Amino acid sequence: MATWNVLTLAKDGYREAMARELARLDIDVACLTEARLTNSGKETVEGHSFLHSGGTQHHRGVCLVLSPKIKHSQVVGAHLRQTTCC
Repeated sequence: MATWNVLTLAKDGYREAMARELARLDIDVACLTEARLTNSGKETVEGHSFLHSGGTQHHRGVCLVLSPKIKHSQVVGAHLRQTTCC
């Protein structure tokens, strides 16, 4: 588990780079601040689940990233299937 002030995930390729870096570091759960993604949502990037909550502009925002291993666990996986946003 890790926390990280990423400064932005809103630019092209940033989420992919984050997924690769978390995999390289073997981090299964990451809580990211300053993600700067708009609105709230859920997406899968390179097998990682990105659940984010932000405002209407690219300011602030948080993001929870789950590795494929955690995403497919029974408890977390069941919750993710029922959740439409964070």
